[in-house]
Amino acid sequence: MEMKILGNRCEAIGDQLGFHICLAIDGQGLGGGGGGLCLMWRESISVEIIGSAANYIDCLVQTDEVESKWRSTGFYGYPDRTRRRESWALLRHLSLLSDKPWLLMGDFNDIVSDSEWRGRIPQPPWLLRGFREAIQHSGLQNVTFQGYQLTWEQGRAIQHSGLQNVTFER
Repeated sequence: MEMKILGNRCEAIGDQLGFHICLAIDGQGLGGGGGGLCLMWRESISVEIIGSAANYIDCLVQTDEVESKWRSTGFYGYPDRTRRRESWALLRHLSLLSDKPWLLMGDFNDIVSDSEWRGRIPQPPWLLRGFREAIQHSGLQNVTFQGYQLTWEQGRAIQHSGLQNVTFER
């Protein structure tokens, strides 16, 4: 999950929620006021971190319910338009690192069609095309969203604009 708090605070929140293992990644340098990423899990789940940086945490997961390992990646796309190509290149790169089933989730700060955009000015075609091509190249499919179409900003609910907290799987 994207966080706007320091790592030690993330760990304290994880403990309160029953997630006693935590990896917090500082998000400095991403732009847009993002505060980094945090992955929390319980002792009953086996998590092997295979890579991380300011905008992703990549791991292999194994549970008692599923014998084989699968891959999970938390992702935060660059909010600055001028850096979106870097996000897309990272998606493509991550897609090549493993052939295990892959769950990719996070805030991509991107959309694949204008129908997802809630702003007044339509998104440039190169933005839509670039993200769509990165998804296709990576062999990802959108998992149908269920739940509230809202996210939280400074204590109030706002409507989504773009792919936020969206999950893709392969």
